[in-house]
This record gives sequence, structure tokens and C-alpha cells, in this order.
Amino acid sequence: MGEIQSGKRIQSEPPPVSSVKRLSPRVSGLFSNATWRDDSEREVDTAKPALDSPMRSVERAFESLARAPSAFAALTGEPGSGRAHFARELARRTHPGGRFVLLEASSSVERLRALAFELKSRPAPSGFDLHVREVGAASEAFQSELAILCRALRRARSTARVTVSASAPLADGVQQGWLRPDLGYHFPALVELPPLRSRREELPALIRLVAERASERLVRATPRFSGEALERLCAHDWPQNLAELERVVERALALANADSVAVEDLPPLELASSRVEFQLPAEGLNWSELEQRVLEQALARTGNNQSRAAALVGLSRDQMRYRLAKFGIGVH
Repeated sequence: MGEIQSGKRIQSEPPPVSSVKRLSPRVSGLFSNATWRDDSEREVDTAKPALDSPMRSVERAFESLARAPSAFAALTGEPGSGRAHFARELARRTHPGGRFVLLEASSSVERLRALAFELKSRPAPSGFDLHVREVGAASEAFQSELAILCRALRRARSTARVTVSASAPLADGVQQGWLRPDLGYHFPALVELPPLRSRREELPALIRLVAERASERLVRATPRFSGEALERLCAHDWPQNLAELERVVERALALANADSVAVEDLPPLELASSRVEFQLPAEGLNWSELEQRVLEQALARTGNNQSRAAALVGLSRDQMRYRLAKFGIGVH
């Protein structure tokens, strides 16, 4: 089922264990064509998905949509499964050099109206792609305005593309009342992204490639993963999918001081997908003092490497630098 068909869902069945392959770099935004060796010295070709890969139908859907620049699409799947990655990479493939705008469901109606006015008065010469996250959580007013924008783009035969993400098929949303029918009408193409737990044979390649991207952000060489560390990561269910994998790998790299990541460098995976339990003391606390102490400890643990310290506490480098300047940490 390689072509997008109206009203049809493109989905994948979990495959049997087979050779490690991965999805094309066009789809995820995380990957680059490469052949690498894991710690068992097996060569792993990461250039194409396996024929039985759960990402195979996603790849076919991507190719079909890429050949139709104005085709709207709904992307379903669990949170963190890569829906925004898919939309961004589709925009890069379809409209090179074009504009990509990502809106949250909580975005205001005024923001959407301003965007629609801008598109009408100043069309993007290199193309335009809009992606709305969790459209089912948007207000009825926002959904109504989005439906108006979609209708206007179609009538103008614009090559601008609109994609939306949702945790369930839009047809279910119309039946259950969380999606306006006049909005769901504009998204006949449905692409379902599978969760990581159904892609276990792809995990070694994904882990390595996520590590390469994280190493670039942390300005360090990409380390190898010990066999035990890789086994622990592959055994995890990853309930938050790619988002959780990226977070865990980046934290491991921030803690690893050697050329390889050992199992001791991994955070407790049984807690990786849960929120840290915290109870506010009855007498309260000094938030500024607590924040400053956390930052100081993160720097001490990472040898004053700001990028690695930022990853350790879940901040970007810019956010980390702002807070360090605020508290005068490291300023002499």
C-alpha cells in the first residue's frame, strides 16, 4: 500500500526479529546514511528499512506525500513517536528552503488568523508548511479557523501544506466529538507512526544515530555503547518513544567521561518515563536557592561543561547560560 488513498489508514504490524535496518533519513530527521559497527563488530547498514520493518509503510507514505506538495495529512501515533519530525522532514523534502511553522493546540486563534492573512498577502515563494500538534486538544474556535484556512488554501490551489497530529484517527475524533467534522474532512490521508516498542530490531541503529546528534550538541566525540548498555536500552519499552530515547541518550552522554557509555552511565530506565516524585516541605522553600544549588551540582558533576550540565538537568545550552548569568555562577 505505497500510495496515499483517501480514507485509508497506513499502519504497520510489529515485525519478527530480523537484521537491524532503519528507516530512510528523509522520514525522521534524526538519521544520516551510514554504516557503522556495534560492539560485537557486526556491520549494520542503516541506509534502508528492512522489508518487514514497521516503518516500511511510513516510508511509502512519506514518498507518496512528497510527490503531492499540496496534499494534507493527519499523523497519528503515541506522544513522542516522531510525528513532528515526520512533518518537518516532509516540509524539507517538498519545499526546500521554504517556511515551516509548528503550532501547539494551545495557540491562539489570533495567531492562526495572522498566519492566514500573511499567507494571503505575502505567499511564501519557496513553499510553506504548517503543522498543528494534537489538533484534538485545540479549542473549537481554533479548529474552526483552521478549517477555514484549509478550505481557502484548497480553493486557491495553493501548494502550501497543512499537517496535523493526533493520538487517534481523526474519524474517531469526529465520532467522539473532539474534532469538528468540517476540519476532519480536509485530512483524508492518515499516516500512523509505530511506537518504539514495535521497532526493537531497529533500536541499536536508532540509539547510535541519536547519540551522534546528541554528541554534536554536546560538542564531543560520539562514544560507543557497551554491550550491556545497549542490551539494557533495547530491553526498555520506551513509553514516551523517540522523545524519551533522545532524553535518556543525551543524559548518558553527559555523564560518560570515557570513549564509551557503560551501563552505569544510564539513568534508571524504570524511572525514565515517570515524573520525579517531589513533595513540597510544609515550611516551603527558597526556589532561587534551590535552582542555584542544582545548577552548581550539575556543573560539578560534569567538570564545568555547560552543555553536558544543561543536558543533565533538562535545559538547552541557552537556557543554562541564562541561568548561570542570572546567579553569577562561573563569573569571576
